[in-house]
Amino acid sequence: MYRILFASLAKAVVEQCAQTAEATEGIAHDVLVDGKTETVTCGCGNGSPRTSALLVKDPVKSMRALKTSAHAWIPRSTSELREWVHARLHLRHADELVLLDACEAVVARQRDTLKESKEKAIRTLSDSLTVELAHLQHELSAKDETVKDIARYFEGVLADLREQAHRDPKTTLLHFNRFMERLECFLGFEQRLRWCAVGLVDITTFKWYNDTVGHLVGDRIIERVAHILTEQIRSDDLLAGEPQSTGRRHKDLHARFGGDEFCFLIPGVPGFAEACTIAQRFKTAVERYNWAAEHPALAERPVLVDVGMVCLQLGPRAERQPRARKLAAELIQRADELMYCAKSERGTRVRSIRVRLDDGGLIELGGSENVRSHARTARTTGRTAHGEIAAAP
Repeated sequence: MYRILFASLAKAVVEQCAQTAEATEGIAHDVLVDGKTETVTCGCGNGSPRTSALLVKDPVKSMRALKTSAHAWIPRSTSELREWVHARLHLRHADELVLLDACEAVVARQRDTLKESKEKAIRTLSDSLTVELAHLQHELSAKDETVKDIARYFEGVLADLREQAHRDPKTTLLHFNRFMERLECFLGFEQRLRWCAVGLVDITTFKWYNDTVGHLVGDRIIERVAHILTEQIRSDDLLAGEPQSTGRRHKDLHARFGGDEFCFLIPGVPGFAEACTIAQRFKTAVERYNWAAEHPALAERPVLVDVGMVCLQLGPRAERQPRARKLAAELIQRADELMYCAKSERGTRVRSIRVRLDDGGLIELGGSENVRSHARTARTTGRTAHGEIAAAP
């Protein structure tokens, strides 16, 4: 039925074109039909009635041909199409409605197809953008992690530089000022330990080694004594080879006091006798070291050290905290005095005392007999092979 309608529409258009084509009378027009050129001739002859001839084999092809005709007029909207069909085709009202409905259905389908194509293109573009954004986010996250790694690296470098600034380059021990800061902090805040010990160490007649075997050997002696100090007097020191159940672990509590002198802190010991044993252990280790490996001349005169130590009964933190700095300085001063006492005696003894804080000052506790008895016990068990541990007079 629609083919008949399209054929009628084509014939009506052709007739209308023939009636209005006076200027083109007798002229043949070539039109493109399905990729092939067909000739449509419009005209009349020698006063005869105006007629039109259109060779159309298929009504659909006729419509396509009319689109390329020079006299074809294409409606631009639905309303124009309705007017055009009504004015040109002279169809019955029912046929006109059917044709227009068919045209509108075709246009609607084309509109839906275009809409679906746009939506599909938008979805494809959206998916592509989502993937690209995810990729960019991954790259940003990776760069962010890289920046964090770089920041952590430089933080570590700065921390190392700060730590190196607090250390003696020759022995890698703490500078004395840094040691005093840590000692002050320990005295001001420690509340679980009962005893601690602060000591000073001096290399006996160190000037002789510098003058006799040279400063290079003297530097090696300082480095070796510092190494033995950190090995024998540890921040988590033990007497029986087992970790202590109480007390914090305090690291790097050794320092170079200046020249050939060193200082140390034993942050947690059960009592005075145990602290003396630890100090004597260090002294013995220095004396037993194979100094001839450093220089042959040291076989005749091995290195010795003098040690002075103060063992402090900590007491209540509230009593220590307000005067922690002064207390740290007093402990170092007492240990220095004891060290010079040991140096003047030229013996194999560690000079030590025990004190406690009373009314803002240090008072020495009795118990020299306890120290002597501990020394006798140590000799019996072989702990102090080079002499006794004695208290300061």
